[in-house]
Amino acid sequence: MKETKRLIGMDVGEARVGIAVSDPLGLTAQPMLVVARRGRPEALFWKEIEDVLRTFDVAECVIGIPLNMDGTEGDQAKRSKSFARQMRRKFPNITTPFWDERLTTAASEAAMIEAGARRDERREKVDKVAAALILQSFLDHRNLQNKQ
Repeated sequence: MKETKRLIGMDVGEARVGIAVSDPLGLTAQPMLVVARRGRPEALFWKEIEDVLRTFDVAECVIGIPLNMDGTEGDQAKRSKSFARQMRRKFPNITTPFWDERLTTAASEAAMIEAGARRDERREKVDKVAAALILQSFLDHRNLQNKQ
């Protein structure tokens, strides 16, 4: 299999952005980090995002869109799309596909509870685990499409 640039997945929230990264082959997603947005200079936030993009030689940034259960977009989906527009302006060489992230935060919380993570651990990790679920779902879909 040919090695390609990596993909990252983002779970975008108002206070934090969870980030996951793919392996070099684009098969698996690993939770990476959580970047705080609130309570810090915006330039510092974007510098941290830029460092991640550069460190992992990212080609694509999959952004989770939290659709309502009926498939419509709510306020948070609109905020995620606004975030994607900012990403495209700041990093024009990185594509930003969207991926339906319904229930990923709940699923990541449930998985961590099942694994025995304490509440404070879950609070620290839930966003990056949700980002990994978003990215893994995207990778699985893309890899299935490429096989057909």
